[in-house]
Amino acid sequence: MKSRILSTSRLARSRRPAIGALAALVLAGPLLSGGCNIVGAGFLLVHGPPRIEARHELQKERPTVVFIDDRSNQLPTRSLRDVIARSAQETLLAQKALTNVIDCKAAFSVVASEKSSEPLDMVALARAVNAEVLVYASIDSFTLSQDGGSVSPSIAMRVKVIDATLGKRVWPEEKPGSSVVSTGRTGQGFKPTSQTDMAKMEQEAGKQAGVALAQVFFGHERDSSNLRGE
Repeated sequence: MKSRILSTSRLARSRRPAIGALAALVLAGPLLSGGCNIVGAGFLLVHGPPRIEARHELQKERPTVVFIDDRSNQLPTRSLRDVIARSAQETLLAQKALTNVIDCKAAFSVVASEKSSEPLDMVALARAVNAEVLVYASIDSFTLSQDGGSVSPSIAMRVKVIDATLGKRVWPEEKPGSSVVSTGRTGQGFKPTSQTDMAKMEQEAGKQAGVALAQVFFGHERDSSNLRGE
């Protein structure tokens, strides 16, 4: 293996016009033939680890608010809405996907007095907190276990982006919204034995769901993704 790499290097120096093609062959070799790990590491060094691209990019300087809607009461506690939204807005700021965020607490305060039979329009909600953009996520489900045995919380959401200035939704085209499912990262074999353990697990699941929601809007490495199935 080592002699082959050295040989390729000498040939590349003597025939400069062919260097691009030779480099491509050397790097592609492991992918085509399952070759040695040394060249595989070289491929990762050149191309980097696999990435997940953003589904939609937000205009980072526009005032934006994140709102989590759980009208069907899928979450075990209403406070988890705030946990998810706060985790999402903090992640978006940390990743510089947004630079102007309106605290999610403002949006939750606005809807606190709304009637279930007369929910506030999403455009009106954004305008009520002086946001130009609303990242809206409705909760579809909260699941404690994926296999019926081990504890691995998962939260499924449908996400939409509303432009309050234009007075309409700008993403996605699908009416129900873009599906987001967060992956639980609870330690293997973990089982809550008390209400305190359960509360901590739910809080952590909410934070992870918030990260997953934020990751919809910026490219990131697959290994660090909280998005299931991507």
